[in-house]
Amino acid sequence: MLSCSKTILSFFFLFLQFNRFSTAFGANEELNILDHNIMLVNTNATVPKVEKINFEATPPAKQTKIEDDCKKGLYHIENAASLNELQSKCWKVMGSIEVSSNFSESLVDLGSIKEIEGDLIIKNNKHVFRIQGYNLESLRKLELHSLTSFVSLDLPALREVETVDWRVLPILSSVVINGNIKKAKGIIISDTALTSIDYFNNVKEVDIFNINNNRYLETLSTKLESVTKQLSVHSNAKELQLDLSNLYTVENMTVKDVSAIKVAKLSSVNSSLEFIENQFSSLELPLLAKVQGTLGLIDNKNLKKLDFSNVTDIQGGFMIANNTELVKFDFFPKLRQIGGAIYFEGSFEKIDFPELKLVKGSAYIKSSSDELNCEDFTTPKSGRSIIRGGKIECTSGMRSKMLNVDEDGNVLGKQESDNSSEKKEKGRNGTKNQGSSKKMENSAPKNIFIDAFKTSIYTVLTVLFATVF
Repeated sequence: MLSCSKTILSFFFLFLQFNRFSTAFGANEELNILDHNIMLVNTNATVPKVEKINFEATPPAKQTKIEDDCKKGLYHIENAASLNELQSKCWKVMGSIEVSSNFSESLVDLGSIKEIEGDLIIKNNKHVFRIQGYNLESLRKLELHSLTSFVSLDLPALREVETVDWRVLPILSSVVINGNIKKAKGIIISDTALTSIDYFNNVKEVDIFNINNNRYLETLSTKLESVTKQLSVHSNAKELQLDLSNLYTVENMTVKDVSAIKVAKLSSVNSSLEFIENQFSSLELPLLAKVQGTLGLIDNKNLKKLDFSNVTDIQGGFMIANNTELVKFDFFPKLRQIGGAIYFEGSFEKIDFPELKLVKGSAYIKSSSDELNCEDFTTPKSGRSIIRGGKIECTSGMRSKMLNVDEDGNVLGKQESDNSSEKKEKGRNGTKNQGSSKKMENSAPKNIFIDAFKTSIYTVLTVLFATVF
């Protein structure tokens, strides 16, 4: 009886296993791949191929809908709550955002905003410490003015901006923009604590490039090729090394307080060109052919080597003053004409412009060196002076000469004086010469009259004041 029961139970168990195995196949006898408990004993069996399914993700649809709340012309942000509300609704702001001077939070967070069609303006605020916009890709103008607590700007995705205008940000030291910007109309960075502005290195053309009063900025290297209005670099760190190696055309250019400069590709200056109070010893512009405005070299104490070897025309004035190490002016071998006046002052010994034929303005030349010969300018070799602007005044260490000339270069009058006796008199007595003393004596009555007149006016005003009040 017991053995019979075991036989029945065994048969029942086999039936259940067979039934379980059969359910692993569907109606078409295909393996049910969802049953992970099946162990295939027959290793020669083939598993039917299942069609491959492509699980590649489909990119989300681009945001296109813009709420009406995002289409106002100007958003005046008074507090963090109003900014949070704006960025929660708007991925694109069709207008400008101006953060109030009363905004009391330390963080300005642009959140999900990706585009600002207008400007982002933050001015005259003493609370803002940090500005961040991790999603911001474009805006028209980034204007940051007079933010005395502002330290950090974080816009890693920014790639389009027309104008950067940062002024009076005295402790701004950290900027993250990642060099994605390739086009801009204006870059103005003034009075910051930045040590680098290389995030604008890929910009090749601007209207205005003005970098000034950034006291820790010791290197400035750009890929600028063209500046259509004004390039100005001045009053940064005294050690500033300026690399404008790609610059070939500029409208107006002023460089001041720079220790080294690279500008060898510059070939076109459409208006003025000035180098003032720099520390570099060499200035080379071998490709420059014409300056269509004024050219100035002023107070460059270490300047010794210059290369203006292809300049033929300066259409404005020409000024070389107080460049201590420049003994000889012979670095314009092809210069033929100057459209304005010339002003040369310093301790130079010789002026040699072999091709110079015409100066359309007046000439003022003054050197402390006895070696300078004023005859080169004041005694026309052909009977006519190359100075056609009205007056020539030349002073060397010993002598002074002054000529009046007409527009055709004809000498109308001449005046000459000897300064050697004056120098000897000063050396002996430490006083001015007799001529100067007479001049002072002659002016004494005039001064007395002026003092008396002032006293009278003061008395009258005092009486009137007492009468009225």
